[in-house]
Amino acid sequence: MSILNYNTTVIITTYNDSVADLQCALKSTINQSLPPKQILVVDDGSDTNTAERVVLSEQANSIVPITLLLKQNGGPSSARNYGLQHCSTTYVTFLDSDDEMLESNIETKQSCLESLGDDYFGVYGTYIKNPGGLHNYMDHDGLLDTDLVGKIEGIPGGVPTYLFRTKYLTDIGGFDECLTNNEDFDLIIRLIKKRLKIKGNLGAGFIRNYRYGSVSRNNKYFEIYTAVNNFLDKAEIHDYFSKGEIAARKKSNEISLARELLKESGLRKQGLSHLNKGFDYSNPKGLKQYIAFILARSSRIVFKL
Repeated sequence: MSILNYNTTVIITTYNDSVADLQCALKSTINQSLPPKQILVVDDGSDTNTAERVVLSEQANSIVPITLLLKQNGGPSSARNYGLQHCSTTYVTFLDSDDEMLESNIETKQSCLESLGDDYFGVYGTYIKNPGGLHNYMDHDGLLDTDLVGKIEGIPGGVPTYLFRTKYLTDIGGFDECLTNNEDFDLIIRLIKKRLKIKGNLGAGFIRNYRYGSVSRNNKYFEIYTAVNNFLDKAEIHDYFSKGEIAARKKSNEISLARELLKESGLRKQGLSHLNKGFDYSNPKGLKQYIAFILARSSRIVFKL
């Protein structure tokens, strides 16, 4: 048994999830090599009593206290903030209800974070995509350029990859509940802009299951596009990124929407319009983007976009 203290809270948010998914997430959290001190399951206004049934079932056999918190539907940020209000430990991490922790996740991260100075807001690892395999991020220790947040060659943007010092999340007011996408990025960037340090990469800490219908893994591409733009507008106002990085991320968002629209019958003109808008923000990079650029610019003549 580890000599580390049980000093971590795991917050699991759920909304209309299946029994199997929530059970898997809970069991993986309970069965950690260093168990958390508490597990908070936040039901964000589900239409069913699945969370209550699963929590009652798991409580009977768990050595870890599991608390079910019920609230009206407000979205992932609201649910996570509600969990933070009930967090009483030094450290906190998050798990989506359709994912599962690897056995040493908490122990690896808590051991590392306890060895670091108080000017570190947390530590990060990575995850295994299912399907897809290991997702890699850079090794880093210290202050960070915010342009690197959420990039494969940078550091992760998703909060389940992190173990945080709870007090710093409280200090910045938690998650921005006005954001419905990239709210994780926003949180991490606000911590970095406080001149707090971060350390990683500590290896894979959980399995991220890609299933149809989850909040960040569905085909509601118009909603996702708008939500990402809302984040990028905030990022531009508050100087989260360099001008070049803002332009590159706006281009990427336009291209992502265009790609989906071009797959749909009758939406070709709209897709090409967003493709053109993307290249208005930033020049193409790589062969695929140059081909898309030629296609988009040619369409301006054909459709007079």
